[in-house]
Amino acid sequence: MSNNKFKFDPTTLKYQEVDTRKHKIIKLIISLTVSIIIVTFVLYVAFAYLIETPKQKSLKKENKKLEEQYEYLSTKYEQTEKVLEELKKRDDNIYRAIFEAEPPVENADMIDFTRFDTITDVDLVNMNSSSINNILTNIRTNRTTYTEFLEFFQQEKDKLNNIPAIQPIINTDLKKVIYGFGNRIDPVYKTPSFHSGIDFAAPKGTQVFATADGTVKRANDKIRGLGKHIRIDHGNGFETLYSHLSEMDVRRRQKVKRGDIIGYVGNTGKSLVSHLHYEIHYNNEPVNPIHFFFLELAPKQYSKIVKASSRSGISLD
Repeated sequence: MSNNKFKFDPTTLKYQEVDTRKHKIIKLIISLTVSIIIVTFVLYVAFAYLIETPKQKSLKKENKKLEEQYEYLSTKYEQTEKVLEELKKRDDNIYRAIFEAEPPVENADMIDFTRFDTITDVDLVNMNSSSINNILTNIRTNRTTYTEFLEFFQQEKDKLNNIPAIQPIINTDLKKVIYGFGNRIDPVYKTPSFHSGIDFAAPKGTQVFATADGTVKRANDKIRGLGKHIRIDHGNGFETLYSHLSEMDVRRRQKVKRGDIIGYVGNTGKSLVSHLHYEIHYNNEPVNPIHFFFLELAPKQYSKIVKASSRSGISLD
């Protein structure tokens, strides 16, 4: 029995034989093609969302590594920023001491890496670019500053020896406890008072050194409260004072060099325990000695000693 059918053709006015099997095959092929496309699309979507390709795994691993690197950089930047702040304070005070003027203003900003997860790659690149430009500007400023410093040094290098620039006792390991400059509680009267120097808690007999070249202005025990003490005139407005000594190895009008032994730690005068009270005066005004140890301390040591000297409480004299 034939599967073909007849269909009337209005043009020829005749019945033409139609092959229905061919139509069925075409319909079947179309149907299968559409089904395959739909199934393929569904499988692709499912595969893309549920199953990671090797490339996706590699990208995910790379992103994780970048995130860890950014977190590390963020931490390092925070640490670096703190060190730079201390260095800036230190350099500013050196500049003031040497040039007798305010240091130049620096406008360089550091990158805030803590915002890396909220910014786009383009923003990150722009931020890095801006930071680099600021750093380059800062470098140019510092280059000018240091050129000025070198010129000054060549002209006035002899005067630099007359600026207090070391600790008055051996304390490179920073184990000598320091009580700082500023408002403190008087150890005897228990009242607030201004502590015009810093105290080094050290054993009796510890060597005391001149912190700069100068001339001994006074070496006696005639001022109440100071005990045996030495005052050195360094010229250029600088004077240093060393109090509560057990012994003095210099006399009035004697010339001394930075690093010379001038006496020994003691407990004379108004003093709680054996220690050295050390002061720096500039143009007859007391200044914080902590900012004048720049010849012997590395940045980390300087930061540590600044923190230690800022402790509140009583002084030792």
